[in-house]
Amino acid sequence: MLPRLGGGIRRLAELGRRRRTARRGGDQLGHLRRYRGAAFSRGARTGSSSAGHAFSILNATSRAAITADPIPGLEAFCREGFPDLRATVRSLQIGSPFAAPVEVRLSARDPETLWDMVTAVKARLRATAGARNVHDDWGPRSKKLVIDVDQARAQLAGVTNQDVAISLSAALTGFETIEFRQDRKSIPVLLRSTAARVADPEMLDSLVVHSQASGRAVPLAQVADPELVWEPPTLRRRNRVPTVTVAANVEPGTGPAEVVDELRAWLAAQQLQWPLGAHYEFGGEEERSVEANRSIVDKLPISGLVITLLLVGQFNSIRRAVIVLLTIPLGLIGVVAGLFIAQSYFGFMTLLGIIGLSGIVVNNAIVIIDRISTEIHQYGFDP
Repeated sequence: MLPRLGGGIRRLAELGRRRRTARRGGDQLGHLRRYRGAAFSRGARTGSSSAGHAFSILNATSRAAITADPIPGLEAFCREGFPDLRATVRSLQIGSPFAAPVEVRLSARDPETLWDMVTAVKARLRATAGARNVHDDWGPRSKKLVIDVDQARAQLAGVTNQDVAISLSAALTGFETIEFRQDRKSIPVLLRSTAARVADPEMLDSLVVHSQASGRAVPLAQVADPELVWEPPTLRRRNRVPTVTVAANVEPGTGPAEVVDELRAWLAAQQLQWPLGAHYEFGGEEERSVEANRSIVDKLPISGLVITLLLVGQFNSIRRAVIVLLTIPLGLIGVVAGLFIAQSYFGFMTLLGIIGLSGIVVNNAIVIIDRISTEIHQYGFDP
């Protein structure tokens, strides 16, 4: 099992301890390894390198633990015991990973417009049947303190932007004055005010700004206006455009294609109301499926031409080669019937199966035509 938790390695250890305390005798899962950020185990990659993500690999001590499908129980345990965590539980995957089966990448030049788009898409995904655990890769907005320096008031007070920055740095985080060297180590010496642990933004008005040129000291409120704003903690770009990836998992028994198809029509209608330059594209399994199908479709014409030339060269007849190729569409009858009986859909595996079936049909047609030719020419049978 590979749960991805929006906490850290300590929070993951706490989850493991609480799970061991709450489990009963039938729980036959144990922790194998814990990771933070990018994790590797036997060639399996988690797909995330963020330090805010933690991973745990569980191993089963008996076959009964696997056949009982422990994933729903683990998901329920995470929801009930850790409601502030975003947990994804799935079986261990080998190969290149993807974050979620359903992904929508939204791009816009204006971050505020982009944030409104993300909010609308997340609300739509939460209302879509079969989608769960909706999230984005930017994360919730975080607080930021902005100091707006009034240049006119600052000139009258005799201070500059650099004076304000140095005074704030010394008062809040510390200002590096010199470096103390001990052998090969360099230890910075910080000048920090006793009010460095200011937690209330309103207390910043009483901080003193010192002029580096004249030595004059003025209150910060006299030259600047502190403002508390909310902004995304992470800014990701795709093709140099701010892009947010909205992702969601799917409920058991629901295919990602069903959620994507329902979301596609809604996004097409919403895009008409978006500003110029704003657009969307699908990722996740939809993107992987399109890329896999394209890789096959791009090479089909060359493969068909090579097969045709080989058939013409083998039979020394264009008519017989065409007869062999015309038997391929007849195999689609069984494909359609099989999909209808199994209540399945046409996807990458179906396309791969059709290509394999075409080879069997062509091989069978070659054997039949060769046998018919032998019966006619060697034994004198009528066609």
